[in-house]
Amino acid sequence: MNTAVIEFLTKQPNSNKGEIADGINLRGLGLFNLLKGMVKSGEIQVNGDGHDATYCIVAAETTTEAPVAAEAVVAASNEETTEEAGNKNEETSDEQTEQIAAQPSDTQTKTAKKNTGRNTGTYLFNGTSYNKGKLINTVVAAHVAKNKNITHDKLKDVFPDTLLKRFGIFQTVEKAREISGAKYDRYFFKEEFQIKLKDCVIVTCNQITSENILPFLEVCAKLGYEITAE
Repeated sequence: MNTAVIEFLTKQPNSNKGEIADGINLRGLGLFNLLKGMVKSGEIQVNGDGHDATYCIVAAETTTEAPVAAEAVVAASNEETTEEAGNKNEETSDEQTEQIAAQPSDTQTKTAKKNTGRNTGTYLFNGTSYNKGKLINTVVAAHVAKNKNITHDKLKDVFPDTLLKRFGIFQTVEKAREISGAKYDRYFFKEEFQIKLKDCVIVTCNQITSENILPFLEVCAKLGYEITAE
C-alpha cells in the first residue's frame, strides 16, 4: 500500500486523509497506521493539524515549511477523532461518508456515482486536476473573475450557505476565523487562496467530502461549468 500512497501523492500532492482514502481505497485504522508509518520512515510528510492535515512526498515538497514530526501526526489524529465524535450528530466524518458510499444498495452511493464517476477525490476543471477543496476554491474564483463587480451578498445568492452544512461554501475572512475557532483552520486562509470581491475578501471552505460536495457540483452544472470526476 506504500506504493499506492506514493503514486497517489505524486499526482495529487497536499491531499488530506479523506482524499487519500478515496484514491487508494483504504480507510480507518489501516489508513492511519499506514500514513503514520510512512511519515515516521520519511517517505512522506504531513503539514497542518487534525482534520486539516495534508500529506505530500518528502522529495517532491517545494515549500519551506518544516516536516511535522510523527508524534504530531498521532496527536493530530487523536484530536480529529475527538472532534468528530463530538460532532457525530451534526455531520458525517470523511471515513463514515466513505463507508456509506461503499454500500452498493445505498441511495447515496447511486447519487455519488452519478455525479462524481469513480470518485477518486479529484476533479478536472478547465484542463487542470484539483482535489475537492481546491476545486471549490478555483471555481468560486473563476466565477468572481467573470463577474468582476460581484458583491458578497450577490455571490451568496449563487453559492448559498445551504450548499455546505455548518460552514458554507465561502465566508468573509473575519467570519471564517470565527467559525474555525482557534483549534483548526476550516478555510483556505493563505493569501494565495483568498478571493477579493467588490466589497470584501472571502475564503472558501476546506471541509469537503465526497458527499457534501454534491450540492455544489449541481450548482456548477446549472452555471455551465464543466467539471469531470477523475
